[in-house]
Amino acid sequence: MFFEIPTVSKLIQSIIRVLGLSQGPIILKGTNTYILGTGSNRTFVDTRDELSNNYITHVSNKMKEEKSTISQIFITHWHLDHTGGVEKIKSLVEKNIPVYKVPEPNIDKKNTGSNFYYFKW
Repeated sequence: MFFEIPTVSKLIQSIIRVLGLSQGPIILKGTNTYILGTGSNRTFVDTRDELSNNYITHVSNKMKEEKSTISQIFITHWHLDHTGGVEKIKSLVEKNIPVYKVPEPNIDKKNTGSNFYYFKW
């Protein structure tokens, strides 16, 4: 039996987890996404896949509660459940914010619809 995981949890002062709400047999309640930082500008880690309105509402409400905004997005890897919502998350802020990811040559050849800043581990 599984225990209930809250949709939005402050894990420690500088890390908030927002469950992706895209349930499935492998990802359970959805890909974990994170809001990092303690100031008014936060980093958003991973953006899940095609975003539901409920998910966006949870993210938006938490950002308002924290009196903060998303200043950048960090993508951990290229699975769709981590990259698919980049544009929707970017739409929560009024300015164009940078999106960082590790280069993936086979995927980068395709048009993803977003401009990424690349970095190497």
